[in-house]
Amino acid sequence: MLKIIKEKNYPAEELFLIGILATFMGGYLDAYTYVLHDKIFANTQTGNLIFLTIDLFEKNFKEAFFRLFPIIFFFTGIILYEALYKFYKKYATNISLIIQIVLIILIGFGAFGNNSLIICGFISFICALQLLSFKKINGMPYATIMCTGNLRSFSEYASKSILYKNKEYFKKSMIYFLIILTFCLGVFCGMIFVNIIGRISILILFINIILKYLI
Repeated sequence: MLKIIKEKNYPAEELFLIGILATFMGGYLDAYTYVLHDKIFANTQTGNLIFLTIDLFEKNFKEAFFRLFPIIFFFTGIILYEALYKFYKKYATNISLIIQIVLIILIGFGAFGNNSLIICGFISFICALQLLSFKKINGMPYATIMCTGNLRSFSEYASKSILYKNKEYFKKSMIYFLIILTFCLGVFCGMIFVNIIGRISILILFINIILKYLI
């Protein structure tokens, strides 16, 4: 297993441990918004787009607006990170982490009350920042806030490792497998802590972000 996750001279944001922490956070946040805020997905904008379209078809315009809000915040987060990367390339990831810490503290301590619209919006904003901050693990592309692409990559490399009996393909498939497993673990832990301590459970991610900042 150590050979599978052995680190080379990758940039800090591409290290395996960073990828594990970021993916755990992605799963955790989805559980948080799903349980506490009307089954909204903070990460998976595909799900929100599907529900948005269904609500528009059924003329549930209020519900459609509610689904649109996190999508807009997600889009805004992408724009902000791209601006940070253009003007402060060297510090873009660290600035992104600081913004995430501030927003998590504000949400955890109730700065936005129980306003699901605002909270889900800002969590989608956080997810967008994280998605662009951590785009590769051990030099391979992956997603920290969703699993479809990771599952595809795992399936691809796993099948190639069997068909071609190639150890490198096997190592890559195992990295993606661990990422998928970590995302599920994040969801599981999110469910546990949300059900025990409710809104403030998001503050647990403060430790997660600090670790990513320090590594």
